[in-house]
Amino acid sequence: DFWASWCNPCRELNPQLKELYQKYRNEGFDIIGISMDEDLEKWKKAVREDQQSWINISEGKKPSDSKNYENFNVNYLPLNFVVNSKREIIAKDIPLDSIPSLLAQLALN
Repeated sequence: DFWASWCNPCRELNPQLKELYQKYRNEGFDIIGISMDEDLEKWKKAVREDQQSWINISEGKKPSDSKNYENFNVNYLPLNFVVNSKREIIAKDIPLDSIPSLLAQLALN
């Protein structure tokens, strides 16, 4: 999940991400939040305020200097990627309400 503390649409998705994480984490679902915040204190504050209990990282760099931003070809926020257990990207920028059906499909494979 690519996001930033200053990105209101990103922050608005956090309650739904939190619900998905709590519901499916024991079934192998995990979230890695990758923040595009330059200000690490604002990033840490947002993680606390939004009660993100999943892994969260930030390079503390502007997006144009970020290796994560570059490697994943991120052009906008919020942006998510779904990665399977083989570390293959199987979906990009999908609506969060599609996650349960995608997880069900993955369980069948």
